[in-house]
Amino acid sequence: MNKRKWLPCAVACIALVAVLAACASKAELRESDRIIQVSRPDGDRYKIYKEIREPDRVSQAEALLRSVVDGSTAIVSMSRTSDYRIAFENTIPGSSANRVVFDIWRTPKDDRVEVVLDPTGAYAQLDPETSRSILRLVK
Repeated sequence: MNKRKWLPCAVACIALVAVLAACASKAELRESDRIIQVSRPDGDRYKIYKEIREPDRVSQAEALLRSVVDGSTAIVSMSRTSDYRIAFENTIPGSSANRVVFDIWRTPKDDRVEVVLDPTGAYAQLDPETSRSILRLVK
């Protein structure tokens, strides 16, 4: 008789553990399915010429660009199209994660990079070391 009282509790605990394990594995899948698409202007559109799928590179690049632009209070509208466009995208079908796009301009001396978060227009000019990191990513 005593075992019958504990049986529903044991089944509920096992079900809870199974649900938590499933949720945790889906979160890991989303992180690994995040990609970077690098584009260049091609006439009036941008053409994707490079995709980066390594989770470490994707997360480092996104963290770097977000940290620089998120702290910026400057908002701009540039006079020419960007030299590169970097898009961070979640590839899971039906995912509600938004696409994040950064427009990248090289300075005339090619020693610095200017970044604008699309569509907000938040602007930042990167220091030479960070600029080299971004240029290695897009080339």
